[in-house]
Amino acid sequence: MTKKSSILSRLTSFLVATMLLASIAPAIPAAAAAASQSITLSPTSRTLTIQPGDQATGQLKVLDQGTNALNLKLYTTPYHVSGEEYDQSFTPLPGAPNVASWFKLSQSQATLAASSELDVNYTINVPAGTPAGGYYAVAFAEASGQSNGSKTGVIVSQRVGTIFYLTVGGNLEAKGSILTWKSSFLQKPPLTASLRVANPGNIHFPVNFTTTVKDVFGRTKYSVTTQKEILPQTIRNIEVNWPQSPAIGLVKVGGSVEYLGQTRYLPSRWVLVMSSTARLVVAAIIALLILWTIFPIIKKRKTNKHYKK
Repeated sequence: MTKKSSILSRLTSFLVATMLLASIAPAIPAAAAAASQSITLSPTSRTLTIQPGDQATGQLKVLDQGTNALNLKLYTTPYHVSGEEYDQSFTPLPGAPNVASWFKLSQSQATLAASSELDVNYTINVPAGTPAGGYYAVAFAEASGQSNGSKTGVIVSQRVGTIFYLTVGGNLEAKGSILTWKSSFLQKPPLTASLRVANPGNIHFPVNFTTTVKDVFGRTKYSVTTQKEILPQTIRNIEVNWPQSPAIGLVKVGGSVEYLGQTRYLPSRWVLVMSSTARLVVAAIIALLILWTIFPIIKKRKTNKHYKK
């Protein structure tokens, strides 16, 4: 083996070993930042099936977790989304029923004392003759009051909501398909993967998307299951990431998708994760080794020319 081949072989071995070590190294969990929230509304979502002409009743709970009393406004709005990233909108769709008009809340205003809770009853009346399918609305609790510890009269406001996924019975068409599954080969941390799901039917359905990251020896380094609702006549892009991705590592990303009573297993993708710093270090090492390889050759050529003279 020539000296040049030996150096290139060592370079290749070094890079492979670096990626292997990084990919099998344990991830260090990041410290979670404590969230500060003064008001909550539960549940966060509610799924109901109602026949045309019928009604449904239930209860929501508002909790003030702060130290000051809050003034509440309680109301409902329509709910729909746009784009594959599901940008939310709370205005009526042209030509579609105003689902908010189906709701009646037990109160529209209230004062909530600090560290107390309020029960809000709701009634949903679906008009007779409403076509079968999925309909969506949000019940909001909007709070305003003086900020904690403020002596300047600063007013803070916060809005929280419960999404209602309503199914109006009748001729329902539940359809769905996976359009694409992606995880690029070369990525900067955090590692990401995305799934696009289409719903050409007239009713929403949930998707359970499980993403699994394994090292080169097949050991699971990270696994997470994400549940999302897919609304009718939409395409949704579901993106997940590995928060504790290593600065450099070679891993395999795969997973499964459960929807409409079926399970689909996703093909695995090799992913090379390299941070900006790791890329600079590797590039510098490669450059130094190349210089180390060609410098003796250049020096030898200069020496030979000198003797020829």
